[in-house]
Amino acid sequence: MFLKFKLSNFVSILEEQEVSFTTYSYSKDIKHINNVACLVGANGSGKTNLLRGFLLFLGFGIKSYLPEYRSLFGIVPHFSASDKPSTFFVEWKHGDNRYTYEVSVLNQMVLHERLRRLSEKNSYKTIFVRNKNNFRLYDIKISKQDKTRISDRATLLSFLYEYGYIKSYQSGMLEPFENILSNIILSSNINPENADMKALNDIKERLKDNELYMALKKELEAVDTGIKDIVFQKTM
Repeated sequence: MFLKFKLSNFVSILEEQEVSFTTYSYSKDIKHINNVACLVGANGSGKTNLLRGFLLFLGFGIKSYLPEYRSLFGIVPHFSASDKPSTFFVEWKHGDNRYTYEVSVLNQMVLHERLRRLSEKNSYKTIFVRNKNNFRLYDIKISKQDKTRISDRATLLSFLYEYGYIKSYQSGMLEPFENILSNIILSSNINPENADMKALNDIKERLKDNELYMALKKELEAVDTGIKDIVFQKTM
C-alpha cells in the first residue's frame, strides 16, 4: 500500500507537491492507510497532471528498462524549468516492510535514484543509490556482465526488476507498483476510427490563422495539458 507520493517540475506542477494516502487518528495517535482517496480542485489546478505524474513515475520506475515501454513514459518538465530535473518520491508498505524510492530525470535521462528500506531501528537503510552512471548497491549483488547493461535512460530499479534481482532480494516488494500498472493499458497508439475526424479537420483549418494558433498555444502552455505544440500530420 502506498503511504506518500511527491513530485516537482512535472508539466504544470513546478513546486513540490505531496499526496498522503494515510489518515491520522488523534485519539490513538496512529496513522491508517486510506482505501479510497480523491483529488479536489478547480479546473486547471493540476489534478490530472498529479495523477499522470504518479502513473508515469510508477511505469518509468519498473518498466523503463524495456525499449518497447520506454517511449510511453516521457517525463515532461514545467515549461519555465525545462533545464531542471523532474523529481519523484514514493513511500509504501508491503507486508511488514516499508520502503521509499526517489528518482530525478532530465531530458529522459536518470540523474539520481535511491531505494531504501525501513530497518528494525526505525530508520531507513539504503538498498542502492545512483548518481548518473555511478551507482552503489548495498544489499543486492549483481554480476559484472549485468552492470554493463544498465542504461542512463532507464532506472536502475527497472533493470533490477526485469533481471530478477528485486525478486531475489525481497519477493513482492514492488507489488503495489504492479497492481496499479496491471490496470492500465500501455499504448501510444490512437485508433483514428474512434476519433472525430470532422472536428479535428475543423480545428486544423482554424489554426491556419497564425494569431489564433499562437493564442491557443499560449493558453495550452499555461494550464495542465502538458501540450507544448500543435502539429497535424498524416501517420502510417
